[in-house]
Amino acid sequence: MARKLGICLSGGGHRATAFSLGALMYVVDSGRNTEVSAISSVSGGSIANAFIATLPKEFSNYTADQFEGEVAKFAHQIAGSPRWWNIAVTLYFVLLGGWAWETYRHFPNNLLSSYHLYFIVLIVAWAFLIGPLCRGTLWCWWGTWLYCGLLIFAMAWNAVLGMAWYVGVPWVRRLTLWPILLLALLLLVVLFLRGQIAEWAFAHTINNRESGGKGAGRPLESLPRAVRHVFCATELHSGRHAYYSHDLIYVPFVGVGEPAGMKLSTAVQVSANFPLAFPARALLRRRKQEFVEGSGIGRHRVRLFALTDGGVYDNTGASWFLEVDERPDLAHAWSEDSFRTDPPAKFGLLDQSVRKRASRQLEEMRSRPDQLIVVNASEPEPWRAVGAALLPVVGELKDLPDATLITYAVRGKEQAREQMHRFLRPDFRRNLQGVTVSAAWGPTKLAIALGAGRGKWDYEIVLKGADVDDSVITRARAVHETVIKRIEDLELIVGYPYRGMHYICVPTTLRPLGESATANLLWLGYFQTMVNAAVMLDNFPILQPCPPDRERFKALAAGRPRPRPPISKA
Repeated sequence: MARKLGICLSGGGHRATAFSLGALMYVVDSGRNTEVSAISSVSGGSIANAFIATLPKEFSNYTADQFEGEVAKFAHQIAGSPRWWNIAVTLYFVLLGGWAWETYRHFPNNLLSSYHLYFIVLIVAWAFLIGPLCRGTLWCWWGTWLYCGLLIFAMAWNAVLGMAWYVGVPWVRRLTLWPILLLALLLLVVLFLRGQIAEWAFAHTINNRESGGKGAGRPLESLPRAVRHVFCATELHSGRHAYYSHDLIYVPFVGVGEPAGMKLSTAVQVSANFPLAFPARALLRRRKQEFVEGSGIGRHRVRLFALTDGGVYDNTGASWFLEVDERPDLAHAWSEDSFRTDPPAKFGLLDQSVRKRASRQLEEMRSRPDQLIVVNASEPEPWRAVGAALLPVVGELKDLPDATLITYAVRGKEQAREQMHRFLRPDFRRNLQGVTVSAAWGPTKLAIALGAGRGKWDYEIVLKGADVDDSVITRARAVHETVIKRIEDLELIVGYPYRGMHYICVPTTLRPLGESATANLLWLGYFQTMVNAAVMLDNFPILQPCPPDRERFKALAAGRPRPRPPISKA
């Protein structure tokens, strides 16, 4: 069967990971995973993409029951244990408080007492014993806890030394200020390495025995070929997406090269390199990557790529599919004499094998599927408490991450709406059938908006100003009559539950979500993908039971896939 389906997994931390898993479960249950040609992702969606890429079999070869067993292991890992996470954080600050009290009691006479060493031993034991009980992705690895614990302690100890120097402790005064300043500089360098710590934690997650993966240290070249897995990061020189896959690296205005041993965990980390939480990641342009550059205006020979979260440019991850005709690098003719390599080839000529490789890579980037599912887990704008924002200094530090999250949420929502308007246009649908699955809309909003017609609240919110293809309206009315009107739960009809919007307003975080939130996100991703795909795409069925059984997803979040009756089509 010809492969013609593309899937995009958006950013949004663990919320996006769980929501994406639910959408992928529906694709497998409907039997359409056999047609998937590529999966692109950013940020939290890249964690789900890496999980799919490291399964024991190709994603396209899984049956519904087999895939559900794999999802149960990984969903339980994502759900983690918020209880143990809170215990671990609380215990650490209790230990830190005890150390601070002892330091205060003996200051400045006993700064080199053995209790400092005891405290370090307790931090190491705490990191090894309690940290991994939290599970999740970033926090499931003991190294993350050890790094954070020792870093905070070292910063506190440096502050104590600075205070001792200030009050005139003789042996500290003899050190002069330079060692203290050098220690502070070293701490800043270590603080800047938190992106590398996150990469090692992701590698541990991918390779975790409970999740069933085999990906720690795994190079991109070893990923499956039948389904292309594309990890998108924002390259700061160009302000556009850079793409990492098993056989290519593409950086706008620079060229196309080979992964050359780049690790899967590195691609996941640069894709999920959220600003403020992690510094921009610098990756050297290595000679063995053999970048091939096209001729034309706007080419740049950079030696260092500066990468940040893929959601900075496009949080839906759809640029791999939707920008094939817009990339400046590909707008130029790429005939045989328009390539050049870095380092330059002898006499300006390319080796025939390099020429063929570059042509194949560029051709792959120009391919477009027949159908596209955009899974967008951008968070709706919640009501925020702003009391702390009014405090001097503290408020300013709090404003910056809040403003960043609001920008992500608004931009993600607007991108999803713009994409949906594009997918509804008759002229666009002649070349590509697409659908956006948005966590901010609720599971039935699109079907109601199109099926109930103009003048309805849902239509005005989601589709106002859209040019809608008649075939889509016909399918939406059929889904509205046969499915939506039979749902008795008012929460599903409205799109949001009244009790706290518990399956949508999960913050953008890499902390453990808990089994309840994970189950709700799996259910929402599955249900909304089913309804929206049935409305917008050919040959995507409504599966029974509809709505999906919540108990099934609760069992998955608990790591216990349960036997279930065969799924039937409505």
